[in-house]
Amino acid sequence: MANVLLRVGPLRIECEPGDADTGQVIAGACGDALRRIEASWGLSPPTDCRLYVMTSWRGFVFRSAPWPWKAVLALYYPLWYGRVRRAWPISAGWTQRYGRHIAIGIKPPRLLETSDKSVGVHMYVEEKDPLAKIRHLTCHELTHAAS
Repeated sequence: MANVLLRVGPLRIECEPGDADTGQVIAGACGDALRRIEASWGLSPPTDCRLYVMTSWRGFVFRSAPWPWKAVLALYYPLWYGRVRRAWPISAGWTQRYGRHIAIGIKPPRLLETSDKSVGVHMYVEEKDPLAKIRHLTCHELTHAAS
């Protein structure tokens, strides 16, 4: 199946057809998040940034990496995969830099529900509404990308 591609200014949002609703929530949150980030910290939006609805850690890493990076990631896979695999259950979103290219992955609500929240409850205010959580995650990860 072809991926759904949405645009919000310089940002591109990519998701599988079954996650198009989450992609739409992310797209809707991007404009507001970028305005807040600029107003609060004076940070400009990243110029080369894609956001992905992240349904697996391996899929996100290899789908989001530019072609030259894919070879490097494959070559060094034994050195990094364990750390990323362990972070997957407790992470709701990731920001990854590949040189100037920035990739943001955000889990859809169905995966957020099954995530291990034991670490997050100590750092974040709990959000019961899954769509509000997606909007908050989008702003959080875009802040990482802009800084």
